[in-house]
Parts: sequence; C-alpha cells; structure tokens
Amino acid sequence: SLIRDFARDRHFDYFTTTLNISPHKNSLVVGESGRRLGGESFLDINFKKSNGFAKTMRLAKAHDIYRQRYCGCAYSIKGKQ
Repeated sequence: SLIRDFARDRHFDYFTTTLNISPHKNSLVVGESGRRLGGESFLDINFKKSNGFAKTMRLAKAHDIYRQRYCGCAYSIKGKQ
C-alpha cells in the first residue's frame, strides 16, 4: 500500500494514527483499517484507554499546544461553516 511503502522508504519500523485519540472514532474500525493498509507495520494503539483523551487535553493546555476543534475532513469542515 502507499502508506506501507511511504513508511518503508523512510526506514520507519512502525506507524500509527492520531485518529485513535478521538472519542468520536471507532478504534476497532481504525485498527482494522490500519492493519489492512500497513500490515505488521501498523502500531495499533487505542489512545483513549485510561482516560487518554482527557490527558491530551490537559497536556495541550499546560504546554500551550494548539488543538483544532475538528478532524479536518470535508464533513467536519462543512459543519464548521
């Protein structure tokens, strides 16, 4: 796949996605898609475990890190207009 080739060409052992931090995303579906596209190179981590989303919010605020309020997809951008 394009993703697997991109990671391999840059000598990445693994890759993952930030989608698994969102409480609005289904981690099982995200993981299945990642494994299908990346095979063994996809690092399937559910960052929502142990209140992970709340932790990221606190860390972002403490370190003054910008967080956009939408995922960036066409559907969420349309909803913000």
